[in-house]
Amino acid sequence: MVEINGVEIPSVNDGRFALEYILPQGEHEFVVEVLGRDDILYTENLSINIDDSYFFMVGLADLTVGENKISGSMEAITVDQHHYGGDIFVDGRLAFYLKGKVKGKYLVTAQMDTGTENISNLFDNFHRKDPQSIFRRLDPDQYYP
Repeated sequence: MVEINGVEIPSVNDGRFALEYILPQGEHEFVVEVLGRDDILYTENLSINIDDSYFFMVGLADLTVGENKISGSMEAITVDQHHYGGDIFVDGRLAFYLKGKVKGKYLVTAQMDTGTENISNLFDNFHRKDPQSIFRRLDPDQYYP
């Protein structure tokens, strides 16, 4: 049994547990109580100071490798030469989103998304890629810690 500030935290069979707090800037106190296997209650007071500087980054690297075995109609080859023009194809995508506060007063936001391309062309025409594409792939209802 684990309690933090009087709230029992559920755990799985092997004793692992997870808890997430989203707290404002400032000092925070936590009282952690753990009931050991020997039925002894262990208590620890934790003090946490959350300052106003933060850094958040999420990244994605995606690689797709495929092998072609075409039989029957060959119309697909003329439409997509990259995927059907040889024996093996390799596609990739790199993306990241970063937001952070520097020196407590400068907010920095950056993002990049190459889009899904042939791995050898991943950075071709990079400056012409759609900068809003990462936001179409992130779920606004999800929290990305």
